[in-house]
Amino acid sequence: MTLDFDTCYRAAAARDPRFDGLFFIGVTSTGVYCRPICPSRTPAGKNMRFFPHQGAAEAAGFRACRRCRPEASPGSPEWNTRADLVARAVRLITDGYVDEHGIAGLARRLAVTERHLHRLMMAELGTAPLALARTVRLQTARRLLRETSVPITEIAFASGFSSVRQFNASFQESYRQPPSALRSGSAGAGGARSGGARAQGARSGGTRVGGMRAGAARAEPGMVADPGAHGTWLSLRLACREPFDAESLLGFLASRAIPGVEQVTDGRYTRTIRTSAGAGVIELIPPLSSAVSAASERAARHDGRPPGPGQVLLRVRLAGLGGVGQVVSRCRQLFDLDADPAAIDSALASDDVLAPLVRARPGLRVPGAYDGFELAVRAVLGQQVSVAAARTFAARLAARYGTPLGAPDGHSGVPDDQSLAPNGHRPAPDGRRPAPDDNKDLAPGDHGDVPDGQSLEPDDRSLAPDGHRPAPDGRQPTTPVLLFPGPEQLADADLSGLGLTRSRQATLRALAGAMTAGHLDLDPGTDPAEAAARLSELPGIGPWTVAYILMRAVHDPDAYPETDLGLRRAIERLGCAPARAGRWRPWRAYAALHLWTWAAAAPTAPPSATSGPAVAGSPRRGLPLAAVSGAAAGSPAAGPPAAGLLAAGSVAAGPPGSAGTDGRVLVVGGRSR
Repeated sequence: MTLDFDTCYRAAAARDPRFDGLFFIGVTSTGVYCRPICPSRTPAGKNMRFFPHQGAAEAAGFRACRRCRPEASPGSPEWNTRADLVARAVRLITDGYVDEHGIAGLARRLAVTERHLHRLMMAELGTAPLALARTVRLQTARRLLRETSVPITEIAFASGFSSVRQFNASFQESYRQPPSALRSGSAGAGGARSGGARAQGARSGGTRVGGMRAGAARAEPGMVADPGAHGTWLSLRLACREPFDAESLLGFLASRAIPGVEQVTDGRYTRTIRTSAGAGVIELIPPLSSAVSAASERAARHDGRPPGPGQVLLRVRLAGLGGVGQVVSRCRQLFDLDADPAAIDSALASDDVLAPLVRARPGLRVPGAYDGFELAVRAVLGQQVSVAAARTFAARLAARYGTPLGAPDGHSGVPDDQSLAPNGHRPAPDGRRPAPDDNKDLAPGDHGDVPDGQSLEPDDRSLAPDGHRPAPDGRQPTTPVLLFPGPEQLADADLSGLGLTRSRQATLRALAGAMTAGHLDLDPGTDPAEAAARLSELPGIGPWTVAYILMRAVHDPDAYPETDLGLRRAIERLGCAPARAGRWRPWRAYAALHLWTWAAAAPTAPPSATSGPAVAGSPRRGLPLAAVSGAAAGSPAAGPPAAGLLAAGSVAAGPPGSAGTDGRVLVVGGRSR
């Protein structure tokens, strides 16, 4: 991403919400750095410096603004779409990797020396890995101080610091005040100062610019940590860019939800998770809409007010407060909150075939994964069977080897109920048990999901209509209670009796073994090309499985399972050739989601190219951030060459190749870096 000084200054002067999180502004006259949408008066150009990351701004001696709260901004899509070493390091640091493994472990994970990693990060960001990790911890601490009532001592450890003394010293060095001063000056503590209507707007849920909120900027009365017998509930608001198609995202996750592990009900997504401090449960409630109004009303009772535009409400219950930063990072990946929908939709809408699909569902996201290994297992289970069958296989696997919440780590099992047979298998309601290896007529291969009835699948009658497995008395589970098994539990597991073929059992054990041995990683720092190569070495994993894992677990925006039967049929119904997918680079993963979603709606005829509402950021409303956010640079979807701002808050796309994915930067002190 390359932004010159004039572009950054005009975006800041217009308070364009599309630039929020793409860069940060350091004001030399005040020593504060802000978001582009900060409601404060725009400084003179000579007093402004621009940085690609908050860590770079803090390394240059600037402290975070208390009005716009940079820590609450959406993440930059730049770091998620790039696969170079610096971007991978930034993702791992944000995910809390340094807190567990240190800088030496981070360097080993990236297969470089500490010195080389330090040199690369200093050259691009102007900050060292250790300083960036400290910035990430401080950002988590600032959020917890402003948005919760958790004791400050607990916040120190929850944000990743090893001691309270280190926490206080880092806070004093970076912000020139103790942590208690930030909490005592927050609106939730009654110490907020009135700064006019614009400041009130920032504190009451984020700066509203062009109909968008930048994120919550104060602690509401209900935004507290509620201690309980099963852990502590925290409520945080995650900023996202609009438009946001919450209904399609929840629908995708609901159809694949594993009973006992995850659940989608009333517009909220709930699942069990593992953290460095133990097991927990998360709830994600997307922005208010007609489909999620009921969930939003219930969220208001817990949290004071429902999620507003440009926000996703995160409620997390943990046995301990460690790893909160990682939970936030993984939840952002799960809901694809750092995506730039205006740029993506504009690039895809330039194709005549996809244009009506994009107009029908602006802001469609690619559902990610909270845990990469779990997603890989689900991809293997989904080979050659329908979505419902894959979910049934995953439910059986979790029932046998999953860990109940509250059980000691490493002890697998299921809740003590009579729904388990003596051999550990869960029978269907009529008493039948899954026949071992009765799918031998499935030929080895890898072709993705197929419609029900096209292949031999398990009996799904043991699942309720909403996809959840009822208890013996018929009651539906109210919350997920099982942790999905990890690679250590499946590496040498006996997978017979689950209805899987022997070859698929061998594939799952090989996958788990590769993860356990460290030969394969599916964390946020994974290089897509390296992951694809190592996945392809495993028996029983072909192109469809590799592409699906890259799409959801590795977050490769250009991953495209071209052999998927559903995609091929959708393309055929739209009347275009499979080779047309090359025009959708570098956003083919989003194109695949559009095709899947459209096909699932079972239209009777291809959509009209002129039907549907205009796409936000489409040419009729001003050219979007195609050039500055890496959208379709050098691809057929890139816009015509132009320069400068077309209008207030609208940036013209540069010439092909001007928005490459090398991420080299932004302007610092008026000079390109």
